[in-house]
Amino acid sequence: SIGYAALATTLNINGNTTIEKASWDIHFENLVKTSGSEVATVEAAIDSTKTLIEYTITLTEPGDFYEFTVDIVNNGTIDAMISEVLKEGLTTDQEKYIEYTATYSDGVELQELNSLKSGTKENIKVRVKYRDDITASDLPTESTTLTLKFRVAYIQDNGNSIERNTLYNKISSQAVMDNVASEYVTNPNGISLNILSSNTNGKGVYIISSTSNNDYPIHYYRGAVDNNNVKFANFCWKIVRTTETGGVKLIYNGLPDSNGYCTNKTGETTTIGRSVFNSGYDDNAYVGYMYGSIGASTYEETHKNENDSVIKTVIDNWYEKNMTSYTNKLEDTVWCNDRSVVTNSSYYPGNGVGGSKSTMYGPRDRLSRTPSLNCINQNDRFTVDTANGNGALTYPVALLTADEVRYAGGAHGSPNDDKIYLYTAGSGFWTLSPFHYGSRNDPKVLDFNVSMTDYSVGNSDGVRPSVSLKPGIVTIGGDGTDNSPYIVE
Repeated sequence: SIGYAALATTLNINGNTTIEKASWDIHFENLVKTSGSEVATVEAAIDSTKTLIEYTITLTEPGDFYEFTVDIVNNGTIDAMISEVLKEGLTTDQEKYIEYTATYSDGVELQELNSLKSGTKENIKVRVKYRDDITASDLPTESTTLTLKFRVAYIQDNGNSIERNTLYNKISSQAVMDNVASEYVTNPNGISLNILSSNTNGKGVYIISSTSNNDYPIHYYRGAVDNNNVKFANFCWKIVRTTETGGVKLIYNGLPDSNGYCTNKTGETTTIGRSVFNSGYDDNAYVGYMYGSIGASTYEETHKNENDSVIKTVIDNWYEKNMTSYTNKLEDTVWCNDRSVVTNSSYYPGNGVGGSKSTMYGPRDRLSRTPSLNCINQNDRFTVDTANGNGALTYPVALLTADEVRYAGGAHGSPNDDKIYLYTAGSGFWTLSPFHYGSRNDPKVLDFNVSMTDYSVGNSDGVRPSVSLKPGIVTIGGDGTDNSPYIVE
C-alpha cells in the first residue's frame, strides 16, 4: 500500500499599532482693523464658529476704504487647501466701483488650491475700497452702505495643493508673456532679444513664450529691475531666471550691509574677487570650464573634461568654504559651457581641434540672433550627476551663460550701463560662454561689463558664481527689493 502525508502550515502575524487621533481645525483669530480705515457701522468681527467674519460699512467717496488683517490658523493634524474664497455682499452694480480683495501679507491674492499645512497659519489682509479711478458713468447715485461677509472654504489637501509662498510662485505672479506688447514692451510681437532692454523693450518679469505650455514655464527678469534680490546663505543674490524644473537660478551679488539689506552693490563688491579664466593662451582647449589635452589632434581630446580651469578652481574653493552646508537647497541644473563649433565661417574655419586654426563657437554665432537656453553637446552640459549632464562638477555651482545675460537685457557691442540689473559699474564679470580661438593664439570667452564683449582667457575679470535653488523653495520674508530681499530659510 502507498501512504500519503497531509501537510499543512499556519502563518501567524502578531503585532501592535496605534492609530493616532486625527483632527480638523481651521479657523480665524487675531482680527485687527487697519489704521486709516473708515469707521464701520458694525465693525468686522469673527463669529462664534470662528469661520465667518461679518461687518457693515459706509464708503462715501473715491479713495475711502475699510481694511483689516486676520490670521487663518490650521490647528488640526490634517494638511488643507483652499477650495473657495467667499467675499459676499456686493451687488453687480456695486462691483463696478467697489474693490473687495483678500491678499496674503506679501500682497499675493488668495487663490484656490493654496495650501495651509497642519500646525501653520497665514496672516491675510481684507480690504474694501471705493475705487479712486472710477469713471463718472459708474458712480453710484446714493451713499453706499455695505453689509459684507468674508470666509475661506478649505478641504483636505489631496496632493494637488499649491505652496503659495514658493519663490517660483512669487516670480510667476508678476510675469507676462514675452511675445506680445505689454507695459514696457511696445513692439506688438514682443521683446527683441538681440537689442538692449529698455522701457520699451522689456523691464520686468517675462515668460519665454515657447515654454508657456510646459509644466514649469521659464520666467526671466529683464532690464533695470530692482525687485529680484534674494538673501541666501548669508550672501546677496540676484534672481536671473527660473529653470525647466521650477528651480530659481541666482547670481552672486555681494554681502548684505549692516542692516541686512542688499543695496548699492557695484563694481567688485558684486564679485567674490577677480581671476583669469584659464592660464593658457595657445590652444582651443582653454575656452573650456574643464579641458583636455593641449595640442590634441581631435576635438574630443581637446575638449575632454579632465583638467579644471583656473576659474573653476576659484569657484569650487569659494563654494567649499562658504556653501557646502546649503547644498541641500540647490538643484543640480545644467551649466552650459557651449563649445559647439560653427563651421560656416570663412574667417573662423577651424574645427576646435588643438590650437591649429581659428574657431568660432556657438555663443558668438548667436550674439546677433535669438539666444538659446539649450545646450547641444552632452560633454558641455556641466552637472554633478550624470542623469542630465556630464557629471563633471564637484559642486552645483558655475557661471551664467552669455545667452542668459542677453535674456536679462544685455547686448553685444552696445552700452548697457544701468539699463540692466546685471550691470556692475567699474567691473566686468566672466560668463561660461566661449567666443572663439583666434589666429594670434588668443582663446576668448564672453564677459559682461558695459557691453557683452570677448575677453582673452588670460585676462583678469570679476567672478560671480551662480547657483540654482531647488523647486519648491519657500521664502520666509521680503518682497525682492534691495531693502527687503526675499529671504530663503
